[in-house]
Amino acid sequence: MKQSVALLIIGSELLDGRVADTNSALICELCADAGIPVNSIVTVADSEQSIISALEFLSARAGYIIISGGIGPTTDDLTREAVAAFSGRELIPDKESHRALIKRYKKSGRKLDPAGEKQALFPEGSVIIPNTTGTAPGFRLSGAFAGKESVTIFALPGVPSELKLMLNESVLPYIREQEKQIKPALTKTLKFFGIPESLLCSKITDANLPDHIMLSYRANFPVIELKVSTFAGTEELNGALNQIRKSVGEEFIFSEAPELSLPAVVCSLLKDKGYTLATAESCTGGLIGKLITDIPGSSGCFKGSLVTYSNEAKLKLLSVNEEVLKDKGAVSAEVAEQMAGGAQKAFNSDLSLSVTGIAGPSGGSEEKPVGTFYIGFVATDCSAVFNYKFPSERKRVRAFAAYAALDVVRRYLLKLDFDHKPL
Repeated sequence: MKQSVALLIIGSELLDGRVADTNSALICELCADAGIPVNSIVTVADSEQSIISALEFLSARAGYIIISGGIGPTTDDLTREAVAAFSGRELIPDKESHRALIKRYKKSGRKLDPAGEKQALFPEGSVIIPNTTGTAPGFRLSGAFAGKESVTIFALPGVPSELKLMLNESVLPYIREQEKQIKPALTKTLKFFGIPESLLCSKITDANLPDHIMLSYRANFPVIELKVSTFAGTEELNGALNQIRKSVGEEFIFSEAPELSLPAVVCSLLKDKGYTLATAESCTGGLIGKLITDIPGSSGCFKGSLVTYSNEAKLKLLSVNEEVLKDKGAVSAEVAEQMAGGAQKAFNSDLSLSVTGIAGPSGGSEEKPVGTFYIGFVATDCSAVFNYKFPSERKRVRAFAAYAALDVVRRYLLKLDFDHKPL
């Protein structure tokens, strides 16, 4: 019980549906990777009494309580007041934190006001947890409060980027130091595209992995992430990964690093091989270009994108043949091929992609239902067109089409099964 963690997530906006709680998942994932068990999650409104009641409940169930939210400058930020009341401690100012607040506000062209000054108040006996990316420092407070067993409370901001940094730099190292018997699991994350989750699961089941291997699936459309973990050892983990690769097929695995997206992988491959890419987009409306240019340094491999949504734009900007456009329609293999060729010529790129399709909700027919799209691909040594049918709502069709197009480039650059389409 002592080594376990409980989470207290604070925010009325989480309970009325205005904001989705992503912090619980973030904290749980980081704790799991560190081998620290989480046994409870409680979410409460911005109410001092609600926070106190939650602390009383959780302090009987865990040795560590991680609080997310409620330490900012506004009137509904009540975490520090609630922790002070729960612990029977006074709120006292911390001079160093106050000076840091003045400096940070000044850097932003603002003057520290009375509301902001409360961010330098902490329950007596607290250890300050630095916040290097935000204004509100966190704090750690340990003791036997309200007649309960000793508990350590961490109060952290609700901003995910600040929360993650403070967890990694201060909170998790402290817990590991206190609980030396904790042994983190060895973990590897595989990221898949082009294979349905059910089929992926079936193929991995067929691999007959050892009992010590733990699997955690996460569908992050249009990608599937699989976390593979074990306490057995590095050799055992690598053996299981090899079994998965063999059973599923390595061509479906685009990354083995949690932070690497498919667009990032494509950009890296393009730069490594000295290729440039251009795109012509219709139904995706510039999404492929957006995904690529989200990656820092993409200017080294991405020439540009033409969003040719109308037939007129396809004719004028990509030199698509007017007769072909009339006879075959904008959503056709012939137009997709000409769009890709037009983009390659317009930007003088080594490779080019095009996407044209029907994202819906209207515009479909029996022959070409909503979710139909074509991907055109042109390289200096070959060209190809791929036809897909992905019946879904508009946003998902567009996202899937953009990722399918990028996967065509990945497969070409890696000399994988180039004719393959996502299953």
